[in-house]
Amino acid sequence: MKKIVFTLLLALGITVSHAQTHTGNLTLSSQTEIDGFNFTEVTGELTINDAINGNITNLDSLISLTDIGGNLIILSNPSLMSLSGLDSLTSTGGYLEIQVNGSLRSLSGLESLTNIGEYIYINSNTSLMSLSGLASLTDIGGYLYINNNASLSSLSGLDSLTNIGGNLDIRFNASLTSLSGLDSLTEIGGNLFIY
Repeated sequence: MKKIVFTLLLALGITVSHAQTHTGNLTLSSQTEIDGFNFTEVTGELTINDAINGNITNLDSLISLTDIGGNLIILSNPSLMSLSGLDSLTSTGGYLEIQVNGSLRSLSGLESLTNIGEYIYINSNTSLMSLSGLASLTDIGGYLYINNNASLSSLSGLDSLTNIGGNLDIRFNASLTSLSGLDSLTEIGGNLFIY
């Protein structure tokens, strides 16, 4: 019966694709590569870096991704406005780095992320106004670094965060006037740097 159904699908020009595991590191550097993504897991590091072309506008095709064994690096994507598409991601074994994404306004799309194995580094995202999207995050294994995000006006979105294994480092965010949003934080394993 399965063979008949498969033959019928082929005759109709319908292809069936099954998401799979990518073993090792993976770098996506264009919208075409994003659109062709078909994995539920990346065992190594996933890097999204569009510094050359500047044409990544969305991450919608990453919707099947649930787990990253290593780091998630979102770096130098000037046209990316949203992290929607990462909605199914629940954990990273390494760190989360979101850096130099000039059009990114919020972290919406990371709502299923509950823990980060190492640290979070959010740096030089000039349009980032909110950390909303991190509301399910309860634990960071290493430090939390939020630096040079000129439009960031609130830390709300970190409301469920209870534990930071390393330093808490919040500096040079010109629009940030309050630490409200860190109210559930009960433990910091390192030092506190707030400027």
